[in-house]
Amino acid sequence: HDTIFAVSEGVVSSYSSVGKLNWQVRKAPKWGDGFKGYLVMLPQDQEVLVSGEHHLMLLSASGHVRAEAQMPQPPRRRPILGDFDGDGAADVLVVSDDAIWGFSLQYVPGGGGAFRLVVTMLVLAIVGAFFMNVEVDEGHVEKGKFVKRSAHLHRSTD
Repeated sequence: HDTIFAVSEGVVSSYSSVGKLNWQVRKAPKWGDGFKGYLVMLPQDQEVLVSGEHHLMLLSASGHVRAEAQMPQPPRRRPILGDFDGDGAADVLVVSDDAIWGFSLQYVPGGGGAFRLVVTMLVLAIVGAFFMNVEVDEGHVEKGKFVKRSAHLHRSTD
């Protein structure tokens, strides 16, 4: 199992069981004297929630920032996790001196690198198919004059 640390200067680090640094985030939430920072694991997606004095950050298991939010007041206790709206995703409650702040995590499927790769390959295939069906006449001399080249598109029925 990995061990994850957060320090008050805004650095979150993940180390393997043999002490090797897995990843590090240097712009994580900070906290100062009289305040506490909190580090909470979200069990279903192995994400890490870090809260500081005025900032909340959700990190993936590989250390990528998934979401961030500013908090108008510092938290007074560890964030409370639960599915408060019934959508199947964890929600976060942060208790401050004057209020309880709620944050709803919403997961948007798709849109990743694989999708972009498939779309790019599809566009390249369409463009390639178009140019494979174009016949270019390089031009020729007719009655002593050079006739400009032209392009003809071959249909599948030609």
